[in-house]
Amino acid sequence: LSGNDDGLKRFRQRTYETAHWDQVITGYKELERPTRFWNTENGTTLTKLQDLISRVCAEVLKVELQRQPDGQTVAWLPPHIIDLSEDGEIFPHVDSIKHSDQIVAGLSLLSPRVMKLREPKDAIADYSNEDAGIDMLLPPRSLYIISKDARFKMAHSIAKEKASGRRLSLIFRDDLPPPWIRKTPS
Repeated sequence: LSGNDDGLKRFRQRTYETAHWDQVITGYKELERPTRFWNTENGTTLTKLQDLISRVCAEVLKVELQRQPDGQTVAWLPPHIIDLSEDGEIFPHVDSIKHSDQIVAGLSLLSPRVMKLREPKDAIADYSNEDAGIDMLLPPRSLYIISKDARFKMAHSIAKEKASGRRLSLIFRDDLPPPWIRKTPS
């Protein structure tokens, strides 16, 4: 993303937060901003990424995303930037279905980290590195998409790792359909 964006300039100047409102992130900065408020270059880049994610969901994952009333455009929540400090960590959690629909997609930038997918537990303290699951290396410039069982039935986390630097990620989530047509995930 181009640094010629006032919102990004202010974002870079922020200090890292120690605790998130939902208690699942530490050592982070975040920004959620609708695409229309980015400068032209960044808005175009974000729209291209959303289009790529839409195509992968439809053609590879066979996930049909909610459309805008025009029937053409996927309904996206504002892109979410998370800057995880060298000591930052995202604890195991399942994203609430109250806030987004079928997918969570992320473009990983800067330093590699490992995303862990595990069966959900009642409390963060209940998790162990010995728990069975899937570990996914997320090198810089990699794109992941979590959907279906991985989205709704697995907790995901990004552990802090020795010798890793900052992790910057662009997170994309599809929006919920209007209440009168919502289905509960199976």
